[in-house]
Amino acid sequence: MIARAPPNEASNRRSFQRKAIRQVATIVHAEQALQVRTWDLSIDGMCLVTPRPMPPGRHCTVTFSIPLEAGDRMVTVPLKIVYSSYTGPEAFKVGAVFAGVDADVAEAIGTFVNSP
Repeated sequence: MIARAPPNEASNRRSFQRKAIRQVATIVHAEQALQVRTWDLSIDGMCLVTPRPMPPGRHCTVTFSIPLEAGDRMVTVPLKIVYSSYTGPEAFKVGAVFAGVDADVAEAIGTFVNSP
């Protein structure tokens, strides 16, 4: 049996910085809306808390508000679900990557994520 060294800290990090954002959001899939909570946000995706699991590969949109110094900015962003994990009764953490974001929305997300 070959012993392997544990992964170094750098290999266990996310690709992009994430920032907590806790608020109500709306996911729409197949013309059905579901109210969820945001958990964190990065320039390439976000984590949400939903009342039921969502299958990986599902495409949907999410509408939420980005708190910026100049005022809140409501956005609707296309998502692709990449994972769904149980965290408690009627609580699933759902990870998603953005599936095409307008440049101005990407700039707003980057401004929020990089703010103190």
